[in-house]
Amino acid sequence: MNPRNRYHQRRGLTLVELMVASTLGLMLVIGVLEAFRQITGSVTKGRATVQISGQLRNITNIMRADFQGITVQAIPNTAAGAGMGYFEIVEGIDNDFVNTSFGLDNLTGDTDDVLMFTSRRLTNPFAGRIEGRLLGSTRNFEIINAPNAEVIYWLEPRNTENLRDRLDNNADGTIDEALEGQMGLLQHNGMPLATLRRRALLIRPDLNGPQGVLLQPNGTPYPANAAAVFLNKNDISIRINSNGTISANSLADLTLRQNRVAHIPAGVVNNSVDANFPYPFSHARLPFQSGIAMGEDVIMDQVLGFDIRVFDPQARALTAPSGDVALTPGDPGYETALIAVTRPVGLGAYVDLGYAYPYTLTNNAPAFVQQCQELSTFSWLPDPRSQLRAATLPPLMASATPQYFQYGNYRTYDTWTIEYERDGLNQNPAVNALIDEGLNGLDDNATGGVDDIQEAETAPPYPHPLRGFQVIVRAFQNTQQQMRQFTVSHDFTPE
Repeated sequence: MNPRNRYHQRRGLTLVELMVASTLGLMLVIGVLEAFRQITGSVTKGRATVQISGQLRNITNIMRADFQGITVQAIPNTAAGAGMGYFEIVEGIDNDFVNTSFGLDNLTGDTDDVLMFTSRRLTNPFAGRIEGRLLGSTRNFEIINAPNAEVIYWLEPRNTENLRDRLDNNADGTIDEALEGQMGLLQHNGMPLATLRRRALLIRPDLNGPQGVLLQPNGTPYPANAAAVFLNKNDISIRINSNGTISANSLADLTLRQNRVAHIPAGVVNNSVDANFPYPFSHARLPFQSGIAMGEDVIMDQVLGFDIRVFDPQARALTAPSGDVALTPGDPGYETALIAVTRPVGLGAYVDLGYAYPYTLTNNAPAFVQQCQELSTFSWLPDPRSQLRAATLPPLMASATPQYFQYGNYRTYDTWTIEYERDGLNQNPAVNALIDEGLNGLDDNATGGVDDIQEAETAPPYPHPLRGFQVIVRAFQNTQQQMRQFTVSHDFTPE
């Protein structure tokens, strides 16, 4: 037989050919799988982007609606009789540039700011929940409406459900302790990814009984020691009275600091002095919801920053040492440019309250301290007569994240009220024993005329009108490692 014919009649592949074919096929499969993985990853990232963008858009719309309805012009010393409500900002010592063990963390933002105000919606009123039994209903809860509400925004890093579940979650023998709020937190670079919280507490003074207090179904006053439980179940703005009862607020009531949410309430008056004045903000009284209402106050999760800035018309934009960019307060390098006395290139910027004070902690030369005090409208600490200059709070989560949620010697902007000058109390007993000397028709200090500004017992923390403010929210999509930021500004200047 011809050998060539035998060769052509052979069927199948050699081992080498089979291995080559298998390798090529495997490479083709791997290529298809990789392409599928890339496409799947792109789709997942796209969905995450759409999701977080949608969340930010919804929150932006909520904030704008709330801000547009702010009931008071940001001009300090409002009168309670005008029934205008209030506007208040708490600015903690945290900022956008946090020093961590890894160096300077520019991804996270300000974490200890709080925004509180009264707002009005006439065409689309606020809606909230109230226990049915308070309205004589057999249902557990009813939905009610109001054109006005007391609104508060804050950043909450804790697992708040662990703080009120009556369980010993960390098995150390103590129920609902602060450490339990630090369990099971999602983190980024050591910082808990917080939730942005919002409560809209309806202003419904008509819910009070004949004595001006909230009554239980049995006709007895609702006790003050149950105020936190009440706020958890009911979306009603309330105040704690010194006689141990609670009342639903009116706009006029809320001009007074002691009647607001998350503030120290009025105390027992002794010798015409209320030791609780100036009724400071307290993060221990933040109205987070738990139990049956868990999560209803959360408007966004995985948030890295919630920064509130006020417009300062005198804030200087300075030339950077490199000479190629202008810096405003809050920018890295601004302190260096300020010390170097670089040339101002403009005036007006959104700033943190008291932004220049931290500069003096490392450079306390008297001339520089005076420069920082006089730098601009909101560059320094509150007026000492407000008694809020030394207001201090401990960190919200000191043991877990000492560089975040600090609060510390926080600053406050408040529309305040002139009522403290005519309430029959002595708000400055350390100065003198006079009562309401700022409006008593006498020249008590024998200078400046009758009832001049220096005779006033109190003063707003910042006695300047506020032209506008800005809210910056920075959010993080942890699974896809994506970050988004949005800014909402509000202008108080009449058009």
